[in-house]
Amino acid sequence: CQTMTTNGGDQGIDVICRAYLSEGDKVIIPFPEFSMYYQSAGIQGAEILEPRYKEEGKLPLEEILELLEDGKVRLVIFSNPNNPTGISTSVSDVERILEKAKEKDIAVLHDEAYFEFSKITVKDLIERYNNLYIIRTFAKAFGLVASRAGYVISQEDNIQELLKIRGPYDVNMFAKTAIFAALQDQKYMEDYVKEVMETSKPKLESFLGKKGISFYPSSANFLMLRIPNPEKLIGDLKSKGILVRPKKDSNGKEAIRVSIGTLKDTERFIEVFKGTQ
Repeated sequence: CQTMTTNGGDQGIDVICRAYLSEGDKVIIPFPEFSMYYQSAGIQGAEILEPRYKEEGKLPLEEILELLEDGKVRLVIFSNPNNPTGISTSVSDVERILEKAKEKDIAVLHDEAYFEFSKITVKDLIERYNNLYIIRTFAKAFGLVASRAGYVISQEDNIQELLKIRGPYDVNMFAKTAIFAALQDQKYMEDYVKEVMETSKPKLESFLGKKGISFYPSSANFLMLRIPNPEKLIGDLKSKGILVRPKKDSNGKEAIRVSIGTLKDTERFIEVFKGTQ
C-alpha cells in the first residue's frame, strides 16, 4: 500500500516530522507557509531554516538547494500551491529539490492540500524518489473539515514505517464513513471546484482589480490580498459574519487571505466588502 489515512492532513505532517526530526536536526520550511509545519517541527526540537518566498511569490528554489548542503538538514516541507499566497511551483522545480535531497538522504514533504483546485501533483514521481512524501486532505474541495480526514502518499516501505508512529485508532469511524461517501460522489466535488475556479474566482479577481487591490495570482481556491493595515477590514468583515485570515507576506508585512466559495458566497463577500470602503 502506498497510502496512509490520517486524522486530517495535520496528522500526516506531524507523523512525518516525528519520523525524521529530533533535537539538533534542521528542517527547511520557506516563509510564509502553513503554520502546522513550524509547530510540528518545533515540537521535535528541530532548528527551522526559513528561506523567504520571493516578492512575486515564487519558491526560493536556489536558496533551498543551497541549504540542502547543510549536513544537519533532515527534512524539507512546502505546500504547492503555497499556503497562503496560492502561487504554484512547477513539477520540474520540485524534482530539482527531490534529486538533490535524495543524494543527501533528506526527506521532502510536498503538501498537496489544494490539489483538486490546482491539479498540481508530483504523485507520478513516487516510484522514482524514496524520499518523497505527499500530504492531501479531504478538508478543502471535499469539505470534510470537522471530520479530520487526510492521507499520505509515499513508497510502500515508507508508509509501513509511518504506520509504526501513527496510532492504530487515530482515524475514527465517522471520518472513514465520510471519506467513502465523498469518494462515491466525486462529481459533486468536481462541480463545486469548477464553480469556484471558473466562476467565483474570476469574478472576485475582476472586482479586486477594479478596486486597485493587489493580490497574488493564485492557483488555489483563495487569494492573498496585500492590503496595508488590514485590521479594520478584518473587523468590518467579521461584524458581517465573514471571516478572513490575517497573514504575513514574504516581506513580513500584514496581509489577508480570502477563501473563495460558491458564486453566491462570492457575491455576498463583494457586497459586504463594498460596504466597508
